Amino acid sequence: MSNDEKIEEEIENNTSEANVEETTDAESKNDEEIKLDDETVFKSDNVQAKTDKLTTKNKIIIIIGYIFALLIPLIGLIYGIILAYINKPHSYREHGVYIIILSIIMWIIYFIIGLA
Repeated sequence: MSNDEKIEEEIENNTSEANVEETTDAESKNDEEIKLDDETVFKSDNVQAKTDKLTTKNKIIIIIGYIFALLIPLIGLIYGIILAYINKPHSYREHGVYIIILSIIMWIIYFIIGLA
């Protein structure tokens, strides 16, 4: 065999070995991506479970605000303002504004009833 033939064989062998390495690297990257996807799904399940637990607390806090707005408008107004300015869940802000409006309406109704 001449030197040229040996060089060509080595190039072919190196090329096929490089392709095998690239393929295994690509497969391991795909496996990592799949693992990350599985972990993400698992984490999102945990987050969903935590938010489900928090939503009952959130609902109770919001319901208390509406009760105060109906029965004691001054406290409902203060409670609504506090909820409207809390940065945690978006539902607090939304319901906080509604509690403020309901408190003002109830305050007007109680004032009118008091005058009659």
